[in-house]
Amino acid sequence: MLSKLVRRVSRIKGHSTSTNRIRVVMITKRYQTNMYCMQCEQTSHGLGCTSQGICGKWPETANMQDLLLYVNSGIGQYVTKMGEDKLDQDLKEKTRAHVIESTFSTLTNVNFSEDRMVDYLKTSIDVRETLKSKFRQIHPELQDFEKGEDSPSNYVIKGDDENSLNEDALRLASLYASKKRIGDANCFGLRECALYGLKGMMAYFGHAELMSGTTGHQIYSQEARDEIYKVCFGVLDGLMSTSQDLNYWLGVNMEVGATNVKVLSLLDQAHTTLFGIPEPTSVSSVPVEGPAILLSGHDVLDVKRVLDVAQKKNLNVNVYTHGELLPAHSYPELKKFKNFVGHFGTAWQNQYKDFKDFPGPILMTTNCLMPPRSRYRDRLYTTRCVGYDDVKHIDAANEKDVEMMLKQALELPGFDQSNMAKWAEVKPHLTGFGHAAILSHADTVVSAIKSGALQHIFVIGGCDGTEKTRSYFRDLAEVTPDNSLILTLGCGKFRLHGLELGDIGGIPRILDVGQCNDAYSAVVVAMKLAEALDTDIHHLPLHFAVSWFEQKAVAIFLSLLHLGIKNIRLGPALPAFLTDDVRQYLFQNLGVRQVSMGNEKEDLKQMLAETPQ
Repeated sequence: MLSKLVRRVSRIKGHSTSTNRIRVVMITKRYQTNMYCMQCEQTSHGLGCTSQGICGKWPETANMQDLLLYVNSGIGQYVTKMGEDKLDQDLKEKTRAHVIESTFSTLTNVNFSEDRMVDYLKTSIDVRETLKSKFRQIHPELQDFEKGEDSPSNYVIKGDDENSLNEDALRLASLYASKKRIGDANCFGLRECALYGLKGMMAYFGHAELMSGTTGHQIYSQEARDEIYKVCFGVLDGLMSTSQDLNYWLGVNMEVGATNVKVLSLLDQAHTTLFGIPEPTSVSSVPVEGPAILLSGHDVLDVKRVLDVAQKKNLNVNVYTHGELLPAHSYPELKKFKNFVGHFGTAWQNQYKDFKDFPGPILMTTNCLMPPRSRYRDRLYTTRCVGYDDVKHIDAANEKDVEMMLKQALELPGFDQSNMAKWAEVKPHLTGFGHAAILSHADTVVSAIKSGALQHIFVIGGCDGTEKTRSYFRDLAEVTPDNSLILTLGCGKFRLHGLELGDIGGIPRILDVGQCNDAYSAVVVAMKLAEALDTDIHHLPLHFAVSWFEQKAVAIFLSLLHLGIKNIRLGPALPAFLTDDVRQYLFQNLGVRQVSMGNEKEDLKQMLAETPQ
C-alpha cells in the first residue's frame, strides 16, 4: 500500500524529496480516515463512500463539509426561532450570503480544499455566535435547542488539531451520527433527501442572487427573497429534528420541492433580465484561430464579465464555453460580442480530455470540477465557492483578476492550424429553446397535438456522469416515435448531440431548453400547453426520463414530485439514501422507477402505455 502511495507522490513535479515524504504520510493517513457520503448517484457500490469519494474528495474534506452543515443548521435554528426581522440589515445580508455560499461549497465536485472548508466553518461559528447574542437579548434563558455542549448552536473548534476536528465531525455531524440520532432508517433516508434537495436549491438561489446583486437594484422583489430565505433557514433548523414521523419528513421534502420551483422562476427571471430572452441558436464546435479562454460550470454572469473585460482592455482573446455554459450562446446580450465564438468539448465528466486539449486558461465558475491533472493545472482557475488546493483562485468580479487570465491566454499558444484540424468535423450544437422560444410556436404545437401529428413529449436529460450505462438516454431518444418531441437539458443534452430525428411541422424533434435549472422551462411549456388544450399537466402525453448525478438534480426531482408529475424514470441508479420502503412508496403512489439499462425499448413501451387518454 505504502509503495503504491510513494509511486503516486513521486510523480508530483516541483516538490522536494522531503515534501514528498510529508505527502506520503498525509495520503497514508487519509486512507485510514473514515467518512460517509452518499449524496451523488455514483456513490461507492450504491451504498456510500467511506474511504475516499468517487469524486476524488478526501475524507477530511468530506468530514469538514458535514461539520460545516451541522453548524449552519445552528444558524438556521437561531434565525428561524428569532425571525430575520429582528436582525439589522447588515447582519441579515451577511448571514444570508455566507450560508448560501458555504452550503453551495458542499455540493459534489465544487470544493475539494479542506483548508477552505475549515475557513467556512470558522466563519459559520462566528456568524452563529453573533446571532446567539442577538437571540439572548430576546430570550435571556437557554432554550431547549441550545442545550448540549456540542449541539449545532454551541459547537466550537477546541483546537486546530486535524484529528480532533475529524473526530468531532464523525461523532456529531456525519451520516453515522445523523442515522443514530434519528434511529429510523426510512426517516433518516428522507432526512438526507431533504438535505440534498436543500443544498441544490440553495445553489440555484446562489446563482440568482449573484446576478441580482450586480445590477444596483433587485431583479426580483424583496418579498420573494425573504420567502426563499425563510425556507432555507427553516429547513436547516428542521433537519436537526429527531422525528420518526414519515409524514414530517415527507413534508420537509415537499416544502423544498415547492420552494425550488419558485427559486427556478427567480433564476429564469434573473437570466432574462440581464441577458435577454434566449433565442434558438446554432453554436459552433469548431475552434477559431487565435488566443483562447474557456469557461465551464454554470454562471453565465462570469461569461459576461470575461467578455466585458476583454472588450474594455482591448485584449484579442476568443471566449469559449464548456459543459453547461453552452446555453449562454443563446442570450442576445452575449451574442453582441464578436469574440464569443463557440463551445469546446462536451459534458463535465470529459474535462480531463477537454481541458488537456484546450490551449488556453480555463475558469471553473461552479460545479462540476474534477481533481485537476498536471497537464492543465497551471492554466486552471476557480472562483467563489469552487476550490482545489494548488489551483489559482480568483475573484471573477475583480477586473484585474479577469485581466490576468486574459493576459495568460495571450501568452499561451491558442488555436492555430496545427491544433485545429481534429475538431473540423464536429457538428454544431442547437440550443436556446427555452419556454419563450417554444411557446412562440404554441399554436403550431397545439395544432400538431390536436391533429395527432404530435402525440408524445419526452423530457430526456439532466446531469450526466461517467458510467457507460448512461448511453441509455441516447438509446431511448433514438427509439422514440416520429410523432414525438424531445425536450433535453443540462449536461445530459450532450448524450443526444448529433442525433438527427427530423422535425414536426418545422419544429426540430430535439429541443435543448438550456441548463439543468431550465427544467423550469420544460414545466412552463407543459403548463401552457395544458392550458391551451383546456386540461391539466397530468393529462398531457408527457414522459420524463431523468439522468441525475448530484444535489441540484435532487432539488429538481423534488420539484417535479411537488408538481404532481408521475411516472418519472430516474437513473442510472436510484439514490442510495432512499430505502427500499421509500422507493416502494414512490413507485406505488407516484410511479417513480429506475430506468432499465439496456432495455430502453421496453421502457418506451411502458411509457407509451402510461399516456393519459
